[in-house]
Amino acid sequence: MPNKKHLVIASHTGAETLGLALELVKKLDPNCTVREIARNKALHILHELGDGAKTALFEKFDALKLDYSNIEPKIKKLLIADMDSTIINCECLDELADFAGVKEQVSAITERAMAGELDFEGALKERVMMLKGLSKSAMQKCYDERVKLNEGAIEMISGLKENGAYCALVSGGFKFFTSKIRELVGFHEDNSNEFVYSKDELSGKVKMPILGKEAKLERLQSLCK
Repeated sequence: MPNKKHLVIASHTGAETLGLALELVKKLDPNCTVREIARNKALHILHELGDGAKTALFEKFDALKLDYSNIEPKIKKLLIADMDSTIINCECLDELADFAGVKEQVSAITERAMAGELDFEGALKERVMMLKGLSKSAMQKCYDERVKLNEGAIEMISGLKENGAYCALVSGGFKFFTSKIRELVGFHEDNSNEFVYSKDELSGKVKMPILGKEAKLERLQSLCK
């Protein structure tokens, strides 16, 4: 179909909104063809709309709070995603530090580590040591109150899985959080670091070896094979 152009639309609110969007497209191009990418969540449409019609259409999509793209969707076989500030809205260690009363100090180290100014492993050990004595109940409260999914996370993983992709969560964060996010979002697996506990409190230590950027690359290469 050499004259056909690509349009992908995705809804966070379900099939009804997606149906309204499809009606808008069909009014402008009754001969468009439609393929479902993710059930009740996303559609791939081939159309012959001009630029002016698309601009007006996209304004209506914005009003419906739809995601849309002109890029041809490619079937992916693998997704590897980080967790903090990617799938979720925050940096978990920084939020734990708030419960321990040391957020300002820990956040400063996090910022420098993310900028590449500090060695990741050393920075991680230093921050976790500052959390020594924090209880598991406080950690659970932190998860319940502070950790929120970024918009579209569940829909993205659901759509990829419905099309046969394998989805892995690979994080320099901690199993306490990644295991919960894996289950909530629907990842096939999660890889991350682990706290060492003393009874029901953080001991201030991290289980070795520490998962950093090299381990992320190794997991990527392993899954690609």
